[in-house]
Amino acid sequence: IIGAGSVTLHTTLSSLGQKLDEIPMLWMCTVIFYCILDNKSKSKKEAASSVVAYSCLAFVVCQTLIYFRIQSLYEVFVMGYLTMVLTIMFWTAKICWLDDKGEAQGLLRNLWLFSVLNYVVIGSTVWMLDMYACEPWREYYDVLGGMTWHIIWHFGAGLATYCTIQQLIVQRLATLGLQPKLAWKFRFLPIIVQEATGRRRKVATSSGSESDSSKGTRRSSRLRTPGK
Repeated sequence: IIGAGSVTLHTTLSSLGQKLDEIPMLWMCTVIFYCILDNKSKSKKEAASSVVAYSCLAFVVCQTLIYFRIQSLYEVFVMGYLTMVLTIMFWTAKICWLDDKGEAQGLLRNLWLFSVLNYVVIGSTVWMLDMYACEPWREYYDVLGGMTWHIIWHFGAGLATYCTIQQLIVQRLATLGLQPKLAWKFRFLPIIVQEATGRRRKVATSSGSESDSSKGTRRSSRLRTPGK
C-alpha cells in the first residue's frame, strides 16, 4: 500500500498522491506497535486483548482525521511520523538488547543494527541532503539520469522497515519456543524461516518405531520356527 501510494505521489505530485503516500506510513507504525504487544503472547488466551486492537484502530482513525486537518503543515506530519519511528526503534532495541530471547538474541541484534544503519545512517542522512541541499546537486542529477538523494532515501527507509518486520517474526518464533533461522531469497533478500528441528525429531521417532516394529517381527519369526 505504501509503495503504491508513493508511486502515485511521485508520478502525479498531487494532493491525493500525498495522502496515499503519507497516511499509510502512519498506519504502518501503528500496526508495528500492535505486533510488538501481541508478540509477547504464547497462545490465543494470552494474545493482546481486543481492547488493545480497538485502541490501535481508534488511534489510526484519529491519525487520519488529524492528518486531513494538517496536511498542508508538512512539518507536523514529519514530527508525528518521526516520533512513532523513534518509539519503534527504542522499543525494539529494548527487546533485542535487554530481553532474553535465547539463541535468537544474536539474530535480533544484527537485524536491529542493520535496520538502524539503513534508516538513520543512510536514509535520514540523504533525506536531509535532499530536503536542504537539493539545488547544489541538481546538475549531478541530470548527469546520473535523474538519480536523486530522495531515491536512495526510499531504498534505505524501505529496507529498514523490512528488517524491522523480520525482527517481529524472530520475536514471535522465539516467544513460541521455535528456532528462527536467517535464509536468503534470490541470493540478496534476507528472510526469516523456522529451523526444521521438529521435522528431524519426527523422522527420528518414526525411524525408531519402524526399527522396533521390525525387531518385533523378527522376534516373532524366531519364536514360530521351533513349531514347524
